[in-house]
Amino acid sequence: MKKWLFSNNGKVVGPIAGAEAIKYVKDNPGAYVWQPEYGLWQPANSIEEFSGEVNVPAPPATLCAVDVENFDSKEAQLLETFERIDVTFRVSANSLKEINEEIETQHEIAMSLIKEVKQAIQTIENQHKALQRNLADVANRDMTMMVGEK
Repeated sequence: MKKWLFSNNGKVVGPIAGAEAIKYVKDNPGAYVWQPEYGLWQPANSIEEFSGEVNVPAPPATLCAVDVENFDSKEAQLLETFERIDVTFRVSANSLKEINEEIETQHEIAMSLIKEVKQAIQTIENQHKALQRNLADVANRDMTMMVGEK
């Protein structure tokens, strides 16, 4: 008599043989079976010994027209919402692109102004030094003239 190992939802049971194995398959129609001669686990309903023993589940219930209409209506609402979201994302992406471009432009302007201000400060400092030298020269001449007059 063959002994079988069963796997159902990750739980391994067995080895089981005979009527007990048949009952297990009836109670667990989605189970897999294994024996050393198999390379892999096999669905129980694909094994000849169990093929007539599996309880066939009832087919799914059909939906009534009202349920289908409700589903279709909700699906249409979702599609409209997704379209609005998509439009909003596209507008937002374009706005962000424009903002980034404006930031880059303003950055370039600021860097240019910083360079101009530095040049202006350097020019003012150079003029200040020249004026200090001129004042020192004038003061020296005045002192020389005052000393020479006495």
